[in-house]
Amino acid sequence: MTSNVCYGPASRKSGVGAGPGWIDAKFWAPGAAAGYESVARSLGNLSPSSALSTEAPMSSAGLAAYRYHVDLGGGGGTTWMGTLQKLAMPGLLFHHETVMRDFYFDDIRPMVHYVPVKSDLSDLHAQYKWAEENPSDAQKIARQGTKWAREFISDSGVRRWAARAVVVRPARCCPPRHRSTL
Repeated sequence: MTSNVCYGPASRKSGVGAGPGWIDAKFWAPGAAAGYESVARSLGNLSPSSALSTEAPMSSAGLAAYRYHVDLGGGGGTTWMGTLQKLAMPGLLFHHETVMRDFYFDDIRPMVHYVPVKSDLSDLHAQYKWAEENPSDAQKIARQGTKWAREFISDSGVRRWAARAVVVRPARCCPPRHRSTL
């Protein structure tokens, strides 16, 4: 399952009120929104006639037009590539904290590469408000996330990660065995 959840188009000034209109969010995939309907209603972005999911994914160009992105990775949320895609875009990523971790999560840091939000999204509006009230800090985090993601997916970044994953990390947990001298 994948989610394309984003809000605050870059071309539009977003308000900081919690009322309708501060968030424009959709899940992409049948059933992906299960469990988030009550959260979305409490955030004020849904009217009784609106839908929380869509069958048409947003293009990368469409996503890049947004100032903020919400990533619901792990446990049926965004794929590992979806998180990287959102990090590589110019917008600020709100990434939900979860016990489900992708292989590169040890390399990204909250408030350095993304803004953390709780898995139930209960602090999403507060984090959004923080970003609106601290635009230079938010832009710095967005730039650092973009820089990290673009470096990570480059040829040299993939080679560095593979060397660490195949050589360094296993060596930390599995020391070499000594040969028996029987």
